[in-house]
Amino acid sequence: TFTKTENGVSMASNGIVGAVQMTLSHDSDFSIELTDKAFVADYNTQGSTTTLIIVNPSEDVLFEANGDYNVEEVIAATTEGYISTDLNMPNAIALSSAYPNPFNPSTSFDLNISQAGNISVMIYNVNGQIVDVLHQGYKDAGVHSMTLNGQNLSSGMYIIKASSADVTVSQKVMLIK
Repeated sequence: TFTKTENGVSMASNGIVGAVQMTLSHDSDFSIELTDKAFVADYNTQGSTTTLIIVNPSEDVLFEANGDYNVEEVIAATTEGYISTDLNMPNAIALSSAYPNPFNPSTSFDLNISQAGNISVMIYNVNGQIVDVLHQGYKDAGVHSMTLNGQNLSSGMYIIKASSADVTVSQKVMLIK
């Protein structure tokens, strides 16, 4: 089983894995650091696709990465042939930095969802009270532009909080009237 974490991809197996080949799609700000606990570990990037190969990995963590990416394909093998693989990708969500911040009367940000599902995007004041609900319900995977309208809010700090079944992310914004 291969699991995508916040920092990279790890592997759990019930036997020896001779080699792993993985194909990743990503943005231009993506960077990767492969494990040094393998006989060979190398990668090749062409545009927004990186293909990596790790021969005889001796630890669970295969690589660490910075930036948004998706695991498109995993191939694993032993000396006896290919082995079946499972890919565990938690429902990751991310918020881009709100702009402008500080803002008046509105600010915008992107909500990036790796897998479709139920998502809530709520605005909290510094007392922890919900002051606005931007979305609550099903959203498709992808990037969704959102806008916080502060016309009916007082000046001050607010927290944008996005939640899925697996992950909660937040950021602070400042409304100045």
